[in-house]
Parts: sequence; structure tokens; C-alpha cells
Amino acid sequence: MRKIFYNSENSRDEVKSLSQFSNNSVNSGEISIIIQEVKEKGDPALLDYTRLYDNIDLSDGVIQVAETDLKKARASLSKKVYDALSLSAKRIKKFHKLQIPKTISLSDKEFQEISYIPNPIETVGLYVPGGRGAYPSTVLMNAIPAKVAGVKEIVLCTPPSTDGRVPDSVLVAASIAGVDKIFSVGGPHSIAAMAYGTKSIPKVDKIVGPGNAYVTEAKRLVSKIVSIDKEAGPSEVVVLIDNTVRLDWVVADMLAQAEHDPDAMAVAICLGDGLSEILEKEIEKQINIQDRKQVIFKSLSSRGAIIKVETIEDAIEVIEDIAPEHLQIMIRNPEKIAKRIFNAGAIFYGSWSSTVFGDYIVGTNHVLPTGGSARFSSPLGVLDFMKWTNFVSLNRECAGSLLESAAVLAEAEGLSAHAKALRIRLVK
Repeated sequence: MRKIFYNSENSRDEVKSLSQFSNNSVNSGEISIIIQEVKEKGDPALLDYTRLYDNIDLSDGVIQVAETDLKKARASLSKKVYDALSLSAKRIKKFHKLQIPKTISLSDKEFQEISYIPNPIETVGLYVPGGRGAYPSTVLMNAIPAKVAGVKEIVLCTPPSTDGRVPDSVLVAASIAGVDKIFSVGGPHSIAAMAYGTKSIPKVDKIVGPGNAYVTEAKRLVSKIVSIDKEAGPSEVVVLIDNTVRLDWVVADMLAQAEHDPDAMAVAICLGDGLSEILEKEIEKQINIQDRKQVIFKSLSSRGAIIKVETIEDAIEVIEDIAPEHLQIMIRNPEKIAKRIFNAGAIFYGSWSSTVFGDYIVGTNHVLPTGGSARFSSPLGVLDFMKWTNFVSLNRECAGSLLESAAVLAEAEGLSAHAKALRIRLVK
């Protein structure tokens, strides 16, 4: 892990570099070819690429997962997992319902009526990573806000597992969340299918959901014709600690995010003498008992850091510069600085408030801005699945009171036809 002594020469530039991640291994030209093939050939291209990349032959073609498969998945899933998914869904729905916007309207003597009215996006495509793993929490976090917003149809695409099926937990989560159509197709070719539509997979208006670098690049390339959520990068956590915290808890929370990806970022900001050395020893101790220790080791080697700061003001400056996806504040009286942080996707304060709760169960969304984009971006929410329309209705009196000023502005811009469109209303 990197060690940084803040306020030493060049330390601020080094801190800022922690959140900068780029994956140059993806060949955009190759992804463009895949997208074009799917656009032109449709389902046959999806079958070819599924055979090539997943080593799965979809002998029945690209078909929607049937209701009978959903029922079988529910019957096969353990009660503990089902109950946990149901609880998570309930909390996510309850929290996100608070985000439903209201119509903004102004109606008085000056304006007959002007309004700003929200409406849901009609069709949303949801990508869920798969293959070797199953991520039902991703289904809940993306689909439930869309349903709360009023989206009419959610189409889910996910790579088939080695047996060609979608994992039971993903199917059950989709059923709980109200997903309308499920297809066992993944990779950049599924992104192209949702963007352009095929005989089997409908064209959508927006694509959301995480994926590997190839899926992310595919989303970026189709973003000219369909809306996307954001270009999500590897998971990130910054933990601010002092000498009042249990370091085994701190390390456990850091490793929990590091196990997501070899490129994940885990950073500890140490406020106090001697903490960094003890923390290092605890990290070495806990890595050796992890199931995914190779992933964690690579993550900490590439993007792990321990930053020593002298004051709380320095700590705040470091956090704002990194603008992390997750921030944990594990110091004495954490509430005193939690509301002073503006650049973080999600802030967890207090030693009991592990980031992992946010990953699964508390109800806030785990789809968060990464790569420093928390400076200008927000967690996924209901508003991401809505669009707004302006409505204007003027009576004769109101139009007459505004007409001349609008015409003067039009003429000032050299747009005489605009002015005439207004002044013609004065002709009896």
C-alpha cells in the first residue's frame, strides 16, 4: 500500500491521483464492430457472440425467461435469502418513494399558467453482471427506483452462468422488483441489443446497471442514441479514523470494498500518531483469512493507501480532493464533520455504520459516483428514471403584457421572424 504524509511536498497531487482510474485495455474499435453487428443482424449476432464469449450455445434462440422458470427459482431459493431480498426491497422502495418529485406550477395575474411536470421514462434496460457470480442486490438497486418512478417496462439482460441459466437469486430479485422481461444474454452485445432492439429484445430509452470495462465502453458508444446512467468505475472507500476506533472493524470494512475488483480503491486517513503502523499490521493479518485474498491484494497494491494527516481540516481537504464513492467517518463525534463533506457519493458516519449496510439493506442506493465524479454527480435515484416537460398557457391579457418585451429581445438577436410571430397577434 502507498503511504502518504499529507502536506509534504506534492502530497496533494498524489492524493488527487488516487481517484483517477482509467482502463486502457478495452479496444473501442472491437466494441464498435460488435454493436454494428447486433444492429444489422439482431438475434443471430447475439447467439454468435454468446457462443464466442460465454461458451454457451443458446439452442432455443434468444428467448425471454418464462414465468415457470421464475416460479422454479423461487421454490429453489433458500428462505433466508428470499427473506433478506424481500427486506432489502421493502427498505429500498420506502426510501426511494420519498424522492418522487411534484409538479412545479405558477399561476397568477402575471402568468395564466406555467408548469414543470415530471413523467417517467417509458422503457428502461437493466444490465446485471453475471457469468461467475450472481448479483441480486444490483437488480433491486436499479429496478426498484425505476418502478417507483413509474417506468412502464424494465428489460433485464444478464450473462448466462455455466449451465446457460440465470441464477435463482437474480431471477427472484427481478420478480420482487417488478422486472418485466429477462434475457440470458450479456456482454457488450446485450447493450447493443437494448440500444437498437432485436426481434427478441425490445429497444429501450435508457440503459442502467454496472458491468466490466467492455460493457461500460459499449454503454458509452450507444449513449448517442439512448440515455445511460453513468460510466461506473471500480468500487471505492475512504475511511477516516482516529485512535478511538477498533482497527479490526476499519480493516474489515476496507477489505470488503477491495474484494470487489483488483482495481478497487481502499484508503485510510489516519488522524493521530502511530495509527498507520498498527493499521498496516491489521491489514496483513486480515488479508490472509479472506476467500478473495488475491483480488484484495491486487487492489491494495494498485490503489490502496494510508494517508497521515495532522488536523481534521487536512482530513476534510483530502476527502474533498478524492471525492470517493463511499466515505466512512470512524472518529470521535463523527457527526460534527459529516455535514461538512460535500464531495462523496455516500457518507457513513459512526463505527456501526459499515459501508456494507449500504451495499445491501439500509435502503439507500448502492449505485454511486466513482472516479472523483462525486464532485458533480449523485447516487442513482428516482429522478434518473424521469424526465420533465414545460407547459405554458397564456390568456390574451397575459400575452399582451409580455409581447412587446419578447419582441424587443427577438429583434436584439436579429431574429425578426420571432418578433413578427408575436406582433401579428396585435393585428385585429
